[in-house]
Amino acid sequence: MLSSIPGNSLGLVVLAFWLLGCEIKNTPENVDISECYASQRGTVSQSAKIVRLSGGRDQEHILPVQIELFAGEPLRIVSLDHRVHSVSFVKEFLSFEMEKFLSTTEQLVLPPLLVQGSCLNLDFTDAPSGEYVFLSQSHGQPVFGKIIIR
Repeated sequence: MLSSIPGNSLGLVVLAFWLLGCEIKNTPENVDISECYASQRGTVSQSAKIVRLSGGRDQEHILPVQIELFAGEPLRIVSLDHRVHSVSFVKEFLSFEMEKFLSTTEQLVLPPLLVQGSCLNLDFTDAPSGEYVFLSQSHGQPVFGKIIIR
């Protein structure tokens, strides 16, 4: 009934975004990630693959949920919203060699992403091949992602 009234269609779309907690301004094109290009351990090239974290209300999102890398290829995990995101690898899904690699490279325990546009630069140089399962937690249930090293 409301959609038959001229001009209300756009209003309903805006209302739906507001009710679901989605913010149009948090699209990847509008988030400044220039601070991400330099990490504590050196510079990660701008050609790094990117995993995006965002959410709305009690939902958390990882895009893409699964990503493939070759050993040595850099990865950047970026927060697209103003929420605090914690990212951690799930030890139960890591082989001994994978856990040792992450521990040795100081990537097993990762600092939280505190502000919009903040990121983690991960380096998989000399990483054992396999599936590195990680979880992202903010408000709501944690969600899982997977980094596959070939």
